[in-house]
Amino acid sequence: MAELYLAFLAGQGGFKKFVALKRVLPSVAQQPNFVKMFLDPSEETLAPAPPRPSSSTPRSPGPP
Repeated sequence: MAELYLAFLAGQGGFKKFVALKRVLPSVAQQPNFVKMFLDPSEETLAPAPPRPSSSTPRSPGPP
């Protein structure tokens, strides 16, 4: 239903931050209920919250 990748963001001075990428498979990408379920957890965590050193930073999905 989805693929999960481990990636990293690279910054100046050799800075690297590991991130997890989820990608919906084409076979279910046209199913509105699946897409809604896939996006809901991201939308709920996008509300501003105080940063914590051990937490991850949610990022909005980009354009298809």
